[in-house]
Amino acid sequence: MLSTGQSLLDYDSAMLEAVAHTRGLDASLGRDLLVAAISEANAGPLTARLLWEELPLEQRKAMAFLAGKGGWLPAVYFESDYGSVRPFGPARLLREHLWEAPASVTEALLFRGLIFRGFSPDRSSDTWYIPPELLALLPAEELTELQQGETPSPLADEVQATLPAGNLVVRAVYSVVAAARLGEGPLAAAVKGRLASEAGATDEERLEHTVALGLSLAGAMGFVLSGRIPARARTDIVAWLESPPAGSLREVARHWLRCEDWHELLHAPGLIYDGGRLPSAVPARRTLLESLAALEPGRWYAVADLQTWMRRAHPDFLRRDSDFSALYMRRESGGEMLGGIGAWMQIEGRFVEEALVALNGLGAVSLGTAGATRCLRVESTAWWAAAEHPPGPRRRRPLTVSPDLTLHLTAGSPWMLRYQVESIAERAAPGDRYRITRASVRRALSRGLDPAGIARFLDKTAVGFGDRQHRDLQALAGPPTVTTREAMVLEPEDEDAYRSLLRDAGFRLCVDAELPGRRLLVRPDLWPAAEARLRALGVALRKSPS
Repeated sequence: MLSTGQSLLDYDSAMLEAVAHTRGLDASLGRDLLVAAISEANAGPLTARLLWEELPLEQRKAMAFLAGKGGWLPAVYFESDYGSVRPFGPARLLREHLWEAPASVTEALLFRGLIFRGFSPDRSSDTWYIPPELLALLPAEELTELQQGETPSPLADEVQATLPAGNLVVRAVYSVVAAARLGEGPLAAAVKGRLASEAGATDEERLEHTVALGLSLAGAMGFVLSGRIPARARTDIVAWLESPPAGSLREVARHWLRCEDWHELLHAPGLIYDGGRLPSAVPARRTLLESLAALEPGRWYAVADLQTWMRRAHPDFLRRDSDFSALYMRRESGGEMLGGIGAWMQIEGRFVEEALVALNGLGAVSLGTAGATRCLRVESTAWWAAAEHPPGPRRRRPLTVSPDLTLHLTAGSPWMLRYQVESIAERAAPGDRYRITRASVRRALSRGLDPAGIARFLDKTAVGFGDRQHRDLQALAGPPTVTTREAMVLEPEDEDAYRSLLRDAGFRLCVDAELPGRRLLVRPDLWPAAEARLRALGVALRKSPS
């Protein structure tokens, strides 16, 4: 960046006069003397401090913001927060005394000779900058205080947690693997059916979003290819399933962080991508996580405050290199095109919102509301904050079995246990309950399992698996039992005799069923009463030779 003296060389006499008036200098001193006086003031410790003390708070904040960026920033960012400079020439400047009523904070600092317009070091964009000799004299403590004042503050209001941090995205990846293993299809519909009863998946739009994300991440992890599990992926899948829940969640989160096949903007409801340069989501996610890591865990913050902070601290975290014109997005409703830095909240801000939804399903962030304000809370157990502890000793009995062969998964069980349970049982209810049925056992047998192997698995892992449950399991694995009983079949000789018997209330009490071919079924224990009633009706009985 240029020094004050170098920067003033490009000023005409009208601009030098404007700066002289704001500094209290005699505008008639002449060009060289004015340049020297302004340069000396910007480079003197005492005069620089006096200049700082004269600034209104908003102008100090603008200087602190610029100083926090190393003393310079692309003009599009600085002006989006502190306003632009009106177009004017020397005649209008002197005629209207524009320096007496600046139209923006940027314009006020320009007329004071504290910031200048220039180019970035690579000459790629216009910038606003503080001359280096003045930047070095700005009070560091006050700058830090002003810069910290821009960070989000925790909310004091009561917040209702609407979506506590959970593992819905991890469940989605697991459901993709489980459905692909069983050949359920179409895969997306199968995964949606498995997730529909999960907590946090009640909203249809959120459910569709989670299913799509689960499919994308399962593909990124190499678990599925064209809807099937590749042979080379089985070892990785087993390792992932057998890891502790925190480890399996962390692995999914890491793949989300670097997944190129998933882009939050392309899955944001209400936005349509019309082409252009779609920026990579990977560096944007990393910047978001760095911002979230700076928040105090366990405290609620407004999502809008996080967005505003990121807009000031990392305005180009998504659309890189100040390129705000190469991405074509529009609203689905009304078709309004969204472009330029003016649409930052509709594009970058929306990216933040969609990424927070994914982070909620990855156990890192809880979402809530305080009135109409959307809120977030970073959990202390977020994977980037939690230490990776080696897995402790596994519990011998991570399952319980009810007398009716209902299986209850213990909290904290690895996904492999669920994977094994689903091989022999059917989902009984939302959550972690499964039921062993004849259908589930026969399905297991068709896949090569045998009753003895199932019994050994339950005996090793389940509490409550005793002799009774073992016998019930053997019964379910065996052929179904059909109960038979003896009966008497009556065949009246014609239609009139058949109808007359059915009209008699006393005889009807003895009839067990009406059979095809004009026949009546009577149980043996009721035959004496039926025979007596038939004789009373004058019916002749004849025994069939067969």
